[in-house]
Amino acid sequence: GWVSVLKRTQDEVLRGSLLISLYENLLNRTIPADWYMDAMLDYLPMEKNPLLFSAALGYIGNCQHIYPVQPEKLEAVLWTLVTTAEQPQQRLLAFRYYLRLLGLRKLFNVYIGYGKNNKLQAVVL
Repeated sequence: GWVSVLKRTQDEVLRGSLLISLYENLLNRTIPADWYMDAMLDYLPMEKNPLLFSAALGYIGNCQHIYPVQPEKLEAVLWTLVTTAEQPQQRLLAFRYYLRLLGLRKLFNVYIGYGKNNKLQAVVL
């Protein structure tokens, strides 16, 4: 399938086209979000082209925002990239997305409401 070609081909234009096609299929719901996320997280560490790496990371981030799936796996892959990616630009991009993901997860785990004495309070769940 497309993902195996994406991982094997040296043709950067073809990889870019496949990234776009896969993302459009995700948005059109012709492929499941969890399948897409698995495929992209397997592919991302192999990508050496900074432009394609950035595009793939953006698509992954959008997928997570639209269809929240597998935050633990995404967090683990991002952290691995932060600590092991050869290119500093890739480490920085991965770190930024890691912080965003952590921020979203913490936001979803915080309850903000009124407690005793009608004071606004936040409770980490």
